[in-house]
Amino acid sequence: MNVDEMKKFVEANGIVMLKADKTSNPPEIDDLLVRLGNITKQIPFYAIFPAGRANQPVVMDGLYASPRAFIDKLKEVGAGKQTVAEKK
Repeated sequence: MNVDEMKKFVEANGIVMLKADKTSNPPEIDDLLVRLGNITKQIPFYAIFPAGRANQPVVMDGLYASPRAFIDKLKEVGAGKQTVAEKK
């Protein structure tokens, strides 16, 4: 979701985005995917860790043509000061 609309929303709301690189198949990434409920370890896979509820991540998977679904989900969980981990 490296597009202007998403970048502006993330910056305006103080959201921290992280990206995990599976190029070399690091086991810690696969372990996290499984712990987040992605037992097949398929990507893309996204996890939103809301501020104050980091132990209750909201997950999304699949391909998206626009950032709208992510922005809507971030708003739903109370965007701002939260971490979005993007698994690629």
